[in-house]
Amino acid sequence: MELWFSEFHTPDVQHSIRVTRHLYSKRSEYQQIDILETPEFGRVLALDGNVMLTERDEFIYDEMITHVPMAVHTGIRDVLVIGAGDGGVVRELTRYDRVERIDLVEMDPMVVEACRTYLPSNACRMDDRRVHIHFENALKFIRRCEAEYDLIIVDSTDPFGPSEGLFTREFYGNCHNALREDGIMVNQQGSPFYAEDAKAMQRSHKNIVKTFPISRVYQAHIPTYAAGYWLFGFASKKYHPIDDLDAQAWSKLNLHTRYYTLYGAPFDSTTSFRPGARFGPPAMRHESFGLETYSPYQDRDLGDCAVFDSGDLELCFGSAEMALADIEARAEEILRDGKFPLLLGGEHLVTLGAVRALARRHPDPVSYTHLTLPTNR
Repeated sequence: MELWFSEFHTPDVQHSIRVTRHLYSKRSEYQQIDILETPEFGRVLALDGNVMLTERDEFIYDEMITHVPMAVHTGIRDVLVIGAGDGGVVRELTRYDRVERIDLVEMDPMVVEACRTYLPSNACRMDDRRVHIHFENALKFIRRCEAEYDLIIVDSTDPFGPSEGLFTREFYGNCHNALREDGIMVNQQGSPFYAEDAKAMQRSHKNIVKTFPISRVYQAHIPTYAAGYWLFGFASKKYHPIDDLDAQAWSKLNLHTRYYTLYGAPFDSTTSFRPGARFGPPAMRHESFGLETYSPYQDRDLGDCAVFDSGDLELCFGSAEMALADIEARAEEILRDGKFPLLLGGEHLVTLGAVRALARRHPDPVSYTHLTLPTNR
């Protein structure tokens, strides 16, 4: 008999994952904790029947909630993390030598212990000397803090039940008080796809806007979360997430991340032989399903890299310069988000737009990979 784990995203929609082993199942004082072994997503952590993370795609969430504020504010030293008892956010923060203190406030000690045992790749830096774990209510903890942190990361569960208090105007006001004069708060804001979730996130964002002078939302594709489409909030007393992004300083840290963004540029108006290169992006997507993903030379599998396909650009076929400007603008947007752009052409000329964006952001010599598929083979 096959064992399946199902999570309801709405009363009419559920997401199911086949399970090979039920590794851990206990009820703490606060919630039901389960860790499952699955063939597709590796180990899965579920709290009260809701997927919190999987080994396959957890890095997307943890990278996006951590590295975006770290790339904007280069002076972050003291960090408060609320929730995140699995350790993924802590793991990413400890990669920065400039971080001096990480206070982790987690309500449930059983979550931390379960993840130490069954999800060691997440919890691997929980014993770092800079990490201080506080097992207590985050609402009470934050009320005692004033101008103490450079960054607050709110990695809570969805705004229902025990975590509902972490989405109120009072809580965001306490976070504002706990931050220094140039501090940043980031939080998960859930999926905007389903109506109930969207309403909850709109309420949360309105509360943040009333509290912080700068408030923006950014997104990521996370396959095992509701609708695969997830939002993060960026709230700041001083720094704008785009205008103040110091991409060069962050790049010099040489921190390897794994989140890539794919986009297509269906363009062929300057070809000299025959038209048709504009059909390249959809053709390459279609054929890619039959490709071998494992590389014996690098001992890596493409399945381990998260690639978000943002679709094809609508390009002006009457003007090569206008098309290049659109390609360049999309590459610049992806780079600003701290991701790696993967461009599908189109004729060879489309590369120029992406290279212009790279050259402007990285004045020093950069390298890129240009793969050509001959049409006669």
